[in-house]
Amino acid sequence: MLLAAGLTLIAAPLVYGLYLGFVPLSWGWANDYYARAGIAIEGYDPVAYHTEGAARRGEPDILLRWRQLEWRFSNAEHRAQFDADPAAYAPQFGGYCAKAVGSGFSGGGNPRVWHIDNGKLYFFFSDGARAKWVTELDTGIVARSDANWARRP
Repeated sequence: MLLAAGLTLIAAPLVYGLYLGFVPLSWGWANDYYARAGIAIEGYDPVAYHTEGAARRGEPDILLRWRQLEWRFSNAEHRAQFDADPAAYAPQFGGYCAKAVGSGFSGGGNPRVWHIDNGKLYFFFSDGARAKWVTELDTGIVARSDANWARRP
């Protein structure tokens, strides 16, 4: 009976994470950035989060390639800003859900669910994940996430 309870405690987070589309970080992924069809962050302008405080779609004809992906921008000024310092504008943890990374999983981030902390952009799977992340900022969640991200294959 005790063995079954122990296995449940170990297996439940894994099963729940897989159900939500999360996989353990050690399983890896194809690219350092979460992307679909070679387009980073679903075509959203990574600079707009920082300069406008908004999730704004980029234009298909205002783009550049960075880290083997197409990054789109809402205007040429944003493209130039990104080109000058991509790491300052690109989402942390490759655009994967920051809460999932903090828990040792990789799960797709949603560019419409985001938060900026200390000048860094984070994406989340859901509003609930973002809310939980924000409440954990004082508990070292960023440091735990950074450590988990550094351990990925």
